[in-house]
Amino acid sequence: MLKSKQIQISKNQIQLYVNQITVVFTLVCSLIYSAHGQIGIGTQLPDSSARLELKHSAKGVLSPRMTKAQRLAIVQPAKGLMVYQTDDLAGYYYNEGTAASSSWKLLQTVWVKEAAGINFTNGKVGIAKTNPAYPLDVNGKIAINANPTINWIDFTEPLVHEFSFSNYSSFAVTPSGIPSGARYILADVFVTYPSSDDFNMLLGKNLGSNPITWVNSRGAQPSSSFTSSALVSCVKLTYQGETDGYTPYFGNWYNSQVIPLKSGGGFDALASGMYATGTGWVYMVIRAHSY
Repeated sequence: MLKSKQIQISKNQIQLYVNQITVVFTLVCSLIYSAHGQIGIGTQLPDSSARLELKHSAKGVLSPRMTKAQRLAIVQPAKGLMVYQTDDLAGYYYNEGTAASSSWKLLQTVWVKEAAGINFTNGKVGIAKTNPAYPLDVNGKIAINANPTINWIDFTEPLVHEFSFSNYSSFAVTPSGIPSGARYILADVFVTYPSSDDFNMLLGKNLGSNPITWVNSRGAQPSSSFTSSALVSCVKLTYQGETDGYTPYFGNWYNSQVIPLKSGGGFDALASGMYATGTGWVYMVIRAHSY
């Protein structure tokens, strides 16, 4: 009699387990649907292009999360395998290589590839350039804190400009071929004068009309002379006169001079300090400009 009761209890327990499994299976079936070899979770009509579609209005899919060391320890990771790395440079990583030769890549979300915006091609980043030629290739002005920096744009062929000058005479120089919006030019400058006198030459803007002498006497304090507005926004050259009469070329080259420009693409020139009278010449090879 006792054994019969124990058997009856066991049957009741079994029936209870069966009922519980049935309830769970029914709940799962109410969420998972299969049609034409496709599986939908949360939808009865998975998209025709998807083998598996998950649908929910308040929850997402959580990928495996692991450290960098754990990711690198994955054995034979399949091509396309993706995990979320939690340390070091955190983010989603996928295996671009093969199982035998893995190559993990971080899914980038910072750079946006746009024809007229940021473009990434063959390891080179172009800003407003579709085919960057350098690691960073910018087409246009570069600014830091809204202040444009010098961004040299080479002329296809260097521009050549020549002009004459005389003592204590400030005048405008307008080389042809310089864009009106340019702020600087990069030029090699050759200066010659028919006398052996030393003198000063200013090239730039805001020169004013006063001649400039660096100092009034040898060894004088420079700041006592560097007070004129003619020293602002310009290049200062000191011509060393030829005294022996045998020095070849009878002039001085000043290479890679950055000359500030006035609006319109020109600049002013001012020579001072010559004791003799005469006409000097400036020959310029203008290689680049900047906006």
